[in-house]
Amino acid sequence: MPEPMIALGLAQLPQWRRERGLSVSMLADELGVSKRTLRHWEASLSCPRPYLRHRILEMMREDGHADLAMTKMMIERATSMAALFDFADLRLICASRGMAAVWPIVDRTNGTAFPPLVAHETARLILDRALVQGVRQGRVVGLGGVTDRHGSVNTKPLVRHRWTASFKTYGLRLIAELSYDPCDGDEAIGLRSLVTFGEITRQHPPKELINRAFGQP
Repeated sequence: MPEPMIALGLAQLPQWRRERGLSVSMLADELGVSKRTLRHWEASLSCPRPYLRHRILEMMREDGHADLAMTKMMIERATSMAALFDFADLRLICASRGMAAVWPIVDRTNGTAFPPLVAHETARLILDRALVQGVRQGRVVGLGGVTDRHGSVNTKPLVRHRWTASFKTYGLRLIAELSYDPCDGDEAIGLRSLVTFGEITRQHPPKELINRAFGQP
């Protein structure tokens, strides 16, 4: 028998979902699971895996909006290169002072949704359904790589840099927090790392996600 949802802290999930006007279909899509799976959870016929449980509990937190506002303020004031994106549509939420100093165009692209503009490994990642599902489910919590640009937007001068992306839940919003560090110009472009929830909790990372990320069969 599955562990009771009340023991997992998710007994209020059906009520919480309805109070926020979310249909089963809407919440299932946001979590990267089927409607049947979500209905089973709500009926205590099965339980979410640890990474999904963590994702749901973060969604249900009441202070997510305040936490995001604080994170946004800290990013905007940073002299390092950093930015926040809404994962739902890759919309730029804000960029740091340091990033605007290198790429002034970011000040004019706040609020812009970037999917039609992405390029290089960024485009490859957002088109990989398994990786996107992994992020939505909370299985993939971080990525890293090397590039000189992430899209077709004119971000001259081109700066070869290492980038890292961490994915965090703030209420109903899934946010990608990116940081950028200049590197040698001859460093190879491409994805370099993938961090999973399982690694953080000392479990084995899912091989199929790692193989997909690095283009292995």
